[in-house]
Amino acid sequence: MKSITMTLLRTAGRLLLALVALCVIYSVVALVLTFWTVERPRACPPTRTLYLTTNGVHLDLVVPVDHASAALKTGLRLQGDDRFLAFGWGDREFYLHTPTWNDLTLQTAVQALFWKSATLMHVTRYRQPQTHWIAVPLCEEQLEELMAYIDQSFATDAAGKVLLPGEGYGPRDDFYKARGSYSCLNTCNTWGNTGLQKIGLKTPLWTPFDFGVLRNFE
Repeated sequence: MKSITMTLLRTAGRLLLALVALCVIYSVVALVLTFWTVERPRACPPTRTLYLTTNGVHLDLVVPVDHASAALKTGLRLQGDDRFLAFGWGDREFYLHTPTWNDLTLQTAVQALFWKSATLMHVTRYRQPQTHWIAVPLCEEQLEELMAYIDQSFATDAAGKVLLPGEGYGPRDDFYKARGSYSCLNTCNTWGNTGLQKIGLKTPLWTPFDFGVLRNFE
C-alpha cells in the first residue's frame, strides 16, 4: 500500500511539474510574440475612427453606428439612441457565467483555456463615447474590411444572426452565437488582434493579452 501511495504521489508531482512547465513556456512564448510587432500601412486617408476598450483583460472593438455597415447591423438588436457598438468575442461559458471577475471559478478558467469551447459575440450599445476609449484612425477601406471580419465572426442560421434572449448583463448589451472555438491559443484578445492585423495596423504577431494590442495605440 505504501509503495502504491508513493507511486501515485510521484506521478501527481510529475504531472504538476509538467503543467507548471507548460504554463511557463506558454507565458514566455506569448510575451515574445506580443512584443514582436507587424504592420502593413495603407496608402489611404484616415477619415474614420475605431475605438478600443478593455475591462482590464478583455478587448472590445468599438464602431460608431453611423459608420457600421448594413450587413453588420443586420440582425442586431438596436435602439434609436445607440451611437456606438462594442464587439467582443469569447468563450461561451466564461461570458455567461462570469459577469464580473468575482464570479470567476477555477473550473471556468481551466475549461476556457485548455479545452476548445463554444463561443459567443458580445455586443454592447453606447449612447456616447467613453473617456477611457482609445481612438484609432482608419481609412474607409480599413473600416469596411474590419466590419466584414466582425460580421463573419457571428454564427448564423436561416434567419441570420442568432440572439440569445435574456442573456445580457444589462439592458444595453446582448449575446449572439459566434463562429470558432476558444482556447489558450485563440483567446478573446487574439480575435481582436487578428482583426486589426488584417487591416494592416501595427499589432503583435500573436497575443493572448489585451495590453499587447493596446500598447501600440496609447
